[in-house]
Order: sequence, then structure tokens, then C-alpha cells
Amino acid sequence: MLLQRFGFLLRPSGDIEIERGIRTLLAITVPIIIGDILDRSEVGLMVGLAAQTLILADVGGLYCLRAKTLVATTIGMALALIIGTLASAWLGLTVVIVFCGLFLAGYLTVYGENGALAGVVISLLLLFAVSLPSGDIIVALQRAGIAVLGGGWTIFLALFIWPFRPNQPLRQVTAENFQGIATYLRSLPLHSRYNAHEEPYFDQIRQLLLRSRKTVTLTRRGRWGKNELRELLIVLIEDSDRINTSLIALRELLHLHPLPQLTTVGILLEDILVQVAEISEDIAWLILGRNKQPDCERLQLLLKAIEQQKNLQAKVLENAEDDYSSYVAISQLNNRLKKLFKQLKIASETAQHLRQSENFSDKKNPWQRNFEGIEKEYGQEKAWWEPLKSNFNLESPLFRHGLRLGLGSALGVLIYNKLGITHSFWIGLTLVIVLKPDFSLTFQRFFNRVFGTILGSFFVLALLPIIDNSIWLEIIGVISIAIALALVRFHYSLAVFFITIFALIISRLDASNDGINLEYIRIVYTLIGSALAFVLSFGFLRVNEDERFSLAAIKALEANQVYFQSVMAVYLGESSYQTAILSSHRNKARRANTTMQTALQRLIDDPSTPFPQMEPAITLSNYIPRFGRGVTVLLTELEQYRGSPPHPDLSLFTQQITQALTQLTQALQANNPPSLLPPLEDTLENILDHLQELREERLVEIGHQKEGTNLQKYLGDYNIVTTELVELSSRVGVMNTAIDRFIRS
Repeated sequence: MLLQRFGFLLRPSGDIEIERGIRTLLAITVPIIIGDILDRSEVGLMVGLAAQTLILADVGGLYCLRAKTLVATTIGMALALIIGTLASAWLGLTVVIVFCGLFLAGYLTVYGENGALAGVVISLLLLFAVSLPSGDIIVALQRAGIAVLGGGWTIFLALFIWPFRPNQPLRQVTAENFQGIATYLRSLPLHSRYNAHEEPYFDQIRQLLLRSRKTVTLTRRGRWGKNELRELLIVLIEDSDRINTSLIALRELLHLHPLPQLTTVGILLEDILVQVAEISEDIAWLILGRNKQPDCERLQLLLKAIEQQKNLQAKVLENAEDDYSSYVAISQLNNRLKKLFKQLKIASETAQHLRQSENFSDKKNPWQRNFEGIEKEYGQEKAWWEPLKSNFNLESPLFRHGLRLGLGSALGVLIYNKLGITHSFWIGLTLVIVLKPDFSLTFQRFFNRVFGTILGSFFVLALLPIIDNSIWLEIIGVISIAIALALVRFHYSLAVFFITIFALIISRLDASNDGINLEYIRIVYTLIGSALAFVLSFGFLRVNEDERFSLAAIKALEANQVYFQSVMAVYLGESSYQTAILSSHRNKARRANTTMQTALQRLIDDPSTPFPQMEPAITLSNYIPRFGRGVTVLLTELEQYRGSPPHPDLSLFTQQITQALTQLTQALQANNPPSLLPPLEDTLENILDHLQELREERLVEIGHQKEGTNLQKYLGDYNIVTTELVELSSRVGVMNTAIDRFIRS
């Protein structure tokens, strides 16, 4: 049992990122070489170290977000060095500055992976500044200038020379899902689409889906906070699953109702499936970063032709009742194809937003997706201070993480000042790296850090008597940090081993450290920093051990259900539009979603969590907030809502969504697979049909130049609302299947 608990010390947990290691090597060696050429070796080394530190903040993702993160982090590094240099002369001020600075840096986790790593980098620079001898404003600006030079080099390297794409494996498998659909549709002639020869193709598509979900888990492990690129890819994975399910349903329909007598329908169906294959392939190329424009208009024309064939078959029925089975078949075929078209359109728009949002100049929201118009996000969603504001309370695990980090760092400063020890930066560095928002990951980092540091320190002790040439030692140190960053996702203990080699060798190159037992000091300071992190994570504002992902998901479902009901009550005329109350429900749902993200990380990083359970948990934690964002779109529309009477089925749809969310909550509470969802699609079909009839009536009004009618007001109130209801329904469906997989795994 003990060996199983600590097996993570020796067990790989991800993939080797060779590109990250090579890029790190470039980041640190180029400034060193330039410094040697200009006879400013020390400055070159410091610029290289600053560049290597900033590279930690580049976790990949959307290009524009990476650029903003790197620029903002560089500015943060410079400010940290200035403030730390000026404050370090007074112990009391240093403690206050470190507490506030580290709290804010830890609190940046509210901005996802990019914010979390940016906070780590800024924390390290602030702790490094206060550990150096104090200086005046000139010294502070000199140190900040070195950070800016290093940051500028990293930005140039990361954004223009060699953009690192750690999410490329997930991109690849997501694209393969759509490519697999295209391959299936192109590999079989129409007359073979109904026999057993197609089974291997569907099996291959299912295997691709399973592989992509496994990759989602692998790319999520060990990382904190959300990543918009990964979330968009998760959405596309689920879209590919829905498209595949629609194709299976279409195949079953054709098994039951072959259409040999309807030649025209057969020809149209052949063209439709070819077009579906082309759109699927274009989506795959978009996911991989190519410029493609899926042609959904031709598919829509073909669907209209199928609709005409259905109407023609209805006329035939007037004279030949024995053709009723053909009418039923073509009607069902028409409905299945319309559903498939909607799914393809949604996936196509998501893939296009994924591609466009990587352009720095593109201002579109990557979450915009619908099949009739662009979703409009609630205005306050875009405010940069909203995540900070909504998490500024003890209920937020990210707020608690910031407090732990600030308190631990302040204690570290007091410890090394009272003891008068040198190289005190190593205590704070260890604390920042080891302390995470959840205890499970902190627990692992604690032992990984100590284990790797001890091995690395003894390796350097054995290496120094053999190699005493400073140039060779510098080369070994630089190569070690490159290897470390290539291994940090693959095997953290091994990465710490190489980080320790780098840190000790760089310190040994400083002549002022002659005669100091740096290797033993490194071990002791690592133990002090790790112990502080462990104690704070275990005993300070820690969530109870029995709180697991299911409880957090239940609270998130309940909060989003209340949010949904409060917004829909206005549309149903059951309550008035009260901004304060609705905003309160929205903020509670946001906090519950953030808490669920924290619980997700704890679940993933717990060594005892079964691997198959991780992917559905990731999917669920992605789709519950997406459901909340959909409700926010409905809230936005209330600003222009003019009080039209609701559709007769709108109340039923609201009841069904509420019932579905209640069923999902009960499934998690009882740890039993969820019950069948209410017939949401049938209700939506009635709402959409009714809306389409009203649109046709409105066209007649427009022809008679009638403005300001009740019909115009009704359509203005419900056009976008109805579109968003379709999205909410699909999200509930994905949540249902994710919970089913989570419970069964």
C-alpha cells in the first residue's frame, strides 16, 4: 500500500516535451554567448536566466492570449524587481510587500493556466529581489532592465521564432476524429452504407474518440486553471461524438427503411454524405491551424431538396395510400439530416473561432457558437477584473491559495532574516513551486521536490571533483535546465534532479560562494520551503478531505439551475427583471464553477483516482460552466426584452431543463447512472417550428410594409433566445453522458 501511494515518485505522468527543452536552451544560451562576445558575461548570464524564467509562463494556448500573458508577465517581473530592491532594506516593509505580492501572484490563478504560471514567475522575481542586497532606484532600474531584456528575447523567441504548442497532440487527435468521419463517408459506396462492411469504420471512429478523451486527461494533468484552447478542443471532441451518433442513427434508419424506390432521394443522400465528408475534413484542417472555410451552404441547399421530396411524397399520398411507408421514411430521414446539419454547423463555427482567435488582432470571443447567429456575451463577462472580484472571498479555493502563498512567503522571509542565512531565495522558490491550490498536488510536489533535490545535490558533489573547468560546468548547467523543462511534464522528480544540477552549478560559478557547502544548503532550504508548503496546504484553510469532485459538481449544478430558473422566470412573466438579484445568482454560479475546477484538479492529481474517471470529469467541468455562459446570454437579451408573451412550450422546456439538472444532481448524489433525459428535442422542435411559422408571417408583414407589430416585437424578443435554448439543450445532453461515464468508470 505504501509503495502504491508513493509510486508517483518513479512513475512517468506525461510526455517528454523535447521542443520546450530545446527552446529553453536557446533562451538561455543566446544571451550568454552575446554577453561573452561583449565581455559582459555576468550580464549575459542574468539576461539568460530572466529569459529562461519567463519561458515558464508560456504554457501554450491561443496565440493572442500567450502574447498578452508574456508581455504582462515581463512588466510584472520588472515591477517586482524594482519594488523588491527598494523594500529589502527594511524587514517589516519586506514582509508586508512579500505577503501582498505573493498573495496577488497566487491569486492570478483565477485567470487559468496562463495566470497561474505568470504568478509563479512574478513571485520568483519578487523573492529573488528581496534576497539580494538592497539598492537605490538606479540599482532597481538596472535589475528591471535586465529582466526586460530577457523578457523581450523570450517574447521574440516564443511568438515569432519558435511558438511552442504543447496542446498540439490534443489538436491532432481532435482533428483525427473529424478526419475519421470523412474517411468513413468516402470509403463506402452508397449501396454499402447499410451492411456489415461499415462496422470497422465506426469502430475506428469510436477508438479515435476514446483516444482523444485520453489525451484530454494527459494534457490536463498537473496543470492549474482553465485553458480556452483546450476547452474549445474538448467541445469539438464532444461535437464529433454527436455527429458520429447522428450518422449511426441515420444508418439505422436506412436499415429499417431502405429507399430503392426513391431514386432521387438516393442521389441527394449520396451528395449530402459527400458534402458532410468535405465539411468534416475542413473542420479537421481548421483545428490543425489551416485556413479553411467549410461550405455549409451547399449542404443546406441539398437539405432543401430533401424537404421538397418529402412534400412531393405527401402529395403522392393523396392518391396512393400504400406509399405511406415511403413518406414516413423520407420524413424521418429529413429530420435526421436537419439535426446532422445543425451539429455540423455548430462544429464548423467552433473550429473557425478556434482558428480566428489565434490571431492577435481578432477580437471575437472564442466561445461564440450557434448556427443562426453569433452568441452575444454578457458585457461584464469581458471585464478583466470580474474573475478577481467574483473570487475575492474565503469560499474561493484560489483566494485561499493566494493567502497560503502570501503567508508562507512572509514566514520564509522572517525565518531567513532571523537566522541570517545566505541563499535564502531557495526557501521561497521551493515554497512557490511546491505549494498548489489543492493538497493532493502539493503532497506530490513535496516528495518529488525533496527526492529530486537530494539526488541532484549528491550528483553535483560527485561531479565537482571530476570537472573543475568553469566553461564545461556552465555548459552542463545550461543543458541540465533544458533537459529539466523537457521532462517537467513527463517526470517531475527527474526534472527536479536536473534543475538542482543547474542551480548548484550556476551558484558555484559565482566566486563569492567559494568554501560554502551549497549542496547541503540546497537540501536544507528545500526541506524548509517544502515543509512550509506542506503544513500550510494541510492545515491552513484546507477543504475537508471528504469533499470530492462529485460534491463540487453537485453544487455547481444546483447553482446553475437556480441561475437558469431565475432568468427564465422573467421570460415566463413569473418575476420582474431585477438586475441585482440576477447578478447575484450569476456570481454564485461562477463561484461554484470555480470551486468545481479546483475539485477537478484535486481529483486528477490524486494518485488513487482511476484514469478512466478523469476525462468525463474534465468534460463535465467544462460543460457546466458553458451551460452557465448560455444562461448569461439569455440574461443579456433581457436588457432589450420587451415583454412578449412566451411560447406555450417555453414553460415546458424550462421544466424539462430543471428536471434534467435535478436528475443529474441526484445521479451524482446517489452515485448511480442518470435517468433518461426528458424529451427536450421534441419540445425544442415545437418551439422552432412555431418560430419559423411566425417568421414566414413576418415576411408577409414586411411585404406590406408593416412595422411595430406585435409579431415584430415577439420575434425580436425570441429569435436569439430560441437559438440559445438549443445550445442549452445540447450542453445538458453532453453533461448527462459525461456523468454516466464518470459514475460507470
